[in-house]
Order: sequence, then C-alpha cells, then structure tokens
Amino acid sequence: MLFRSLRMRLGEAYERQGDFPKAVAAYEEAFKSNPKLLPAALKLAQLNAGALKNSAKALEFAKKAHDIAPNDPKAAEILGRVSYQSGNYPVAYGLLQPAARQPAANADVLHDFAWVAYVTGRVAEARATMERLVKDAPNSPHLADAQSFLALTALADGSGDIAAAAPEIDKALAANPTYLPALMPRSALQAQKGDAKTAAATYAEITTKYPDFAPAQKRLAAIYAADPATRDKAYTLAIRRAHRCRTTPSSHNSSASSTTSAKTRRARSSSSTKARRRSRSPAGRRGRARTASRPWR
Repeated sequence: MLFRSLRMRLGEAYERQGDFPKAVAAYEEAFKSNPKLLPAALKLAQLNAGALKNSAKALEFAKKAHDIAPNDPKAAEILGRVSYQSGNYPVAYGLLQPAARQPAANADVLHDFAWVAYVTGRVAEARATMERLVKDAPNSPHLADAQSFLALTALADGSGDIAAAAPEIDKALAANPTYLPALMPRSALQAQKGDAKTAAATYAEITTKYPDFAPAQKRLAAIYAADPATRDKAYTLAIRRAHRCRTTPSSHNSSASSTTSAKTRRARSSSSTKARRRSRSPAGRRGRARTASRPWR
C-alpha cells in the first residue's frame, strides 16, 4: 500500500517536472503492484496517448482502466479519446457521446466527439457540438479548428457558395491535405466543373479511410450512377453501405455490447438451468404428465 502510494506520488512529481518517461515508469511500477489500481491505469493511458505518442500502449491501458471500472465516466472518456486517435471511430462515438452531453464537458471532449460524430456520418450532431465548443470555450486551443470546421461543413448543405469559398478551402488543404471538411467541398467543386474523375478518386479515398462517412459515399455513388460504365460500382457501393448500416452499432461501444451480450448469455444459462431443475422435480414430472395427456385443440 505504502509502495503504491509512493510510486503514484513520484509519478505525479515527474509529471510536474515534465519528465514524462520517468513518470510513466513510476506509474507502471504502481500498477504492477496492483493491477486493479485505476488512477495508475488512467495516468498511463493519458501519458502514452499524449506526451509519449505511444498509441498502442495508450489503448492497452485505456482498455485496462475501462475493464477495472466499466461504469466510471473518466475511464470511458479516456478509452473513447484513445479509440478515436487509434481510428476505431464507432467505439469512440459510443464512449464519448455520454461525456460530451454533460453540461460540464471540457473542450477536449467536445472537440474529439465532434470529429468522431463527423467521420461516422453524423454531420448535424458534429456541427452542433462544435458550435457548443465555440460558445462555451472561446479560449480553447481548438477554437480555430472549430471555426474552420463550421465554415467548411456549412458548404455541404448548400447554405454557402462553394466557388466563393475556394480560397478558404485551398488554405485549409495547404495546412492539412487530408482535412476532411475541406476535401468534401473541393471534390464537389471539381464535380461541378466537370472533373468527375478526380472528384470520384477523392471520394473513394475518403470512404476507404472513413467507411461510415455517408456524405462521401452518397456523392461517389451519384458520380458512378451517372456513368453507364460505372453503374455497377454504384450498386456495389449501395449494397456495402446497407450491409454496414445493419452490422455497425450506431451509438453503443463494443465494450458495452460485449458486456450486454455476456449478461444475456448468463441470464439465458441461468434460466435454462432453473428450467432443467424444475423439470427434474416431482412437480415438474407431474406437469409433463398432465401436458402429455392433454388433447390438442
């Protein structure tokens, strides 16, 4: 007990000094002494995801923290953010949604959840979350990204002039060539100018990276459907989208689903065991005899 407490305090001291590798080493020693130590698991997930940029270790400890305390909001939040960074967007969505809906949700949670909602095709929810970030956290380091996100995603619903926004689109893509809210209107502009081939190539790249991003799928399907030579691709894309909608959970994380499935299996097993016990009892045998002698109606 004393050893764990000292290791945790040492880790915190190293954190304050900015010596993150030593902080991680201290937290790991504390966690090894007690694999159920939630604060150590959370610290290890956060430091590996942040300062050390070790996504594999971050995910490992985030999962351990969530396993230790599956109903702990902080554990769910951290696993959600690490899942987002690891590219597991459906899981991240299910874990971050409850945290983002809290009135006191911080800017980091709002920013990450807005992006998770966006890349899984929930554009309206993503925009509403970014609008909340701008309103509630005007001094956040995420403010510039939130403002750019809102300006560019507004073009998708036809409320803005894509051609007039071309300089802003180009600026965003110069800073980040894979910036999805800018790729979408640029591809739309290319299609408007008759360069459907280039637009289709961009949409195809987007759907490969973000398989749940419906806006790109719809536009790609429309381009394919307009050309007799690629209409089969449009059909294939529609079938794939329909299949994914049936098989991908919309708002529940895989951990919660697994837990629910396990509980269901246990409940069914318990019910079956009880039924077998009842059938073996004298009362159960009498009941079967009455049922056997009863005529069908």
